Amino acid sequence: MNITNFKEPWEHWIIDDVFPKNLFKSVQEHKINNADYTNVNGFRDIIKGRTFLGDTYCKQNPTLKPVAEFLNNHKLFEKKFNCDLSNTYCRPELIHDRYPFFHAIHTDTP
Repeated sequence: MNITNFKEPWEHWIIDDVFPKNLFKSVQEHKINNADYTNVNGFRDIIKGRTFLGDTYCKQNPTLKPVAEFLNNHKLFEKKFNCDLSNTYCRPELIHDRYPFFHAIHTDTP
């Protein structure tokens, strides 16, 4: 995992090689959902049929359970980003954004 931090035009990070190869392969091989992108507004909450890697979905798609566990590894990400995630919740989602979707600039926490 390679992380580059940028301070401008706002603080943000670019992360390359996020997943170990075996987990990346599981994501690549998973069939893309048919989410409804017809009423996009710059935010994902309007999209119907989104794919969250929760317990039920991972039981139905067991190759994705290690992916969800990796993304929920607080200790790993606390070390990588030098932060405290003890009071946080990760909601991993498989996203395949496509036209006409765009994502408005935002912060995840107000």
